Amino acid sequence: MKQYVRRFLVTFIGMIALFTVVPHVAHAHAILDSSSPGASSVISSTPNEISLRFNENIEEKLASIQLYGSDEKEIQIGKATRDPADSAHVTAQIGAQGISLEEGVYVVVWRVVSADGHPASGAFPFEIGEKSSGTGLQLLAGVLEGVSTESILETPLAAVRYLTYLSVIFLLGFVIFSWVKSPVGNHQLLLAKLSVVGVGLGSLFMLVLQGPYVAGKSWAAITESQLFVDVLGTRAGIALLTRIFITIVWGLLVVFFAQRASGWWKNVAFMCTVGTIATFSLSGHASAGTFPAVFVVVDSLHLLGIAAWVGGLLVMALGSYNPDDSVHRFSRVASWAMPLTIATGVVQGFHLMGGISDIASHTFGKLLLAKTFFVVIVVLIGFRARKLLRSPSASFFRIVRWEALVVCLVIALTSVMVGKTPSTAVGSAGKTFTATQLQGDVLASIEVLPTTVGTMAVHVILSPPGGALSPVKSVSTQFALASKKISGLPVNMLSIGPNHWSGVVQIPYPGTWDLEVRVKPTDTETLLYTAQVEISD
Repeated sequence: MKQYVRRFLVTFIGMIALFTVVPHVAHAHAILDSSSPGASSVISSTPNEISLRFNENIEEKLASIQLYGSDEKEIQIGKATRDPADSAHVTAQIGAQGISLEEGVYVVVWRVVSADGHPASGAFPFEIGEKSSGTGLQLLAGVLEGVSTESILETPLAAVRYLTYLSVIFLLGFVIFSWVKSPVGNHQLLLAKLSVVGVGLGSLFMLVLQGPYVAGKSWAAITESQLFVDVLGTRAGIALLTRIFITIVWGLLVVFFAQRASGWWKNVAFMCTVGTIATFSLSGHASAGTFPAVFVVVDSLHLLGIAAWVGGLLVMALGSYNPDDSVHRFSRVASWAMPLTIATGVVQGFHLMGGISDIASHTFGKLLLAKTFFVVIVVLIGFRARKLLRSPSASFFRIVRWEALVVCLVIALTSVMVGKTPSTAVGSAGKTFTATQLQGDVLASIEVLPTTVGTMAVHVILSPPGGALSPVKSVSTQFALASKKISGLPVNMLSIGPNHWSGVVQIPYPGTWDLEVRVKPTDTETLLYTAQVEISD
């Protein structure tokens, strides 16, 4: 047992060393923290550059910044480049390249890729001149109607991901299931060979589709060689390329499967198992979230448990076997693999979701609920099958096949989930509130963060008729919570920039708070902005 633990640690540390060539991050998906020019701001002349700062490091070669004029046509500016000293900072040159912009409204459309291979995109308007025209939002809507920020390849990529997951799980389950030298049916061995092909082709297709997907492009972009090269330099690209090379070794191991009792075969198979699992854990949500050193290990154990439990189940359901020998062998493996899978899955779910208070409010949470439901069904079917374990019969194997069918559905849900954003990643969906409202001629961008009980910051950015050069007289903000009979909790707002006001408040209770922002553009005029902010515990 000690030798396998030692092999695991050596191989796993080697995989970590391989992936450290890609910058490390601290969150799960990139979120725009600030920009220059600012969103909905008014500036006096052509900016030297468009500067975007994110809450985490992003991939260097897959960032895109586009600029559109008031005619909704793209203006050619410098290529988006990442700051060598700050991997969360991206710029695109304008004035520094001799480009001069006329007075008017412009829209910035940006797209970046997080370390776990997921794209993030956004857009915002700004103006050049002495005052705001008030048409920024209309131009933004017009530009976004003609610009695709989402790729049509999300569904094909999820389908290929499903093929890869299913093949990997069956292959690893087959190896674990038949680790000792015992009779293995030709049908099972054929399925193992097909699984190797499935892993290789699935990983190759994922590598080819990754570039067009993160760039928001269509099938035609598959032929763009530079896009493919750029993907190879990312964390996801390195993981996929590594998995393809490991799959070649898997193919050789399956060819020499008859020698599986020998030491060399087991050593290589063990390293390939650890390496295959690492290519998933070191390039997914676990590696890009908080405490990656901990949760990469948790995710790896989760995948190992799935391979042993679910993979063994698929081997039993799809293969030809000696009933007595295979059933009892699977029972021994599942007795540790099932609890390991469920325990690590629960830990990961809480980590990615940041709790369960808003689990049903977004796609990732809904998929997680659906997956949990079907996992419970699998466990219940498994308990039913276990009762028939002492005397395996036709009814027992019928139940096993039904269990395998539900398992395939769980894997399909997982394939879709991997392409979605967990709640803790969406700018802290549930952690940050933003709203843009227009009252009279004054556009207000309101931000509240974090939306949790305790200390909370409020930002109000205004674009009044006179633009940034005509500051408003005052801004006052207060919160109210009817359920606790709190009618007016004031926020002390201070001017920290041209029409940028900020304040800090202590929120004592969770719930739906009513926010009021009163703006005085002049001594005789008051504008009221209202919103409801969900505050979590």
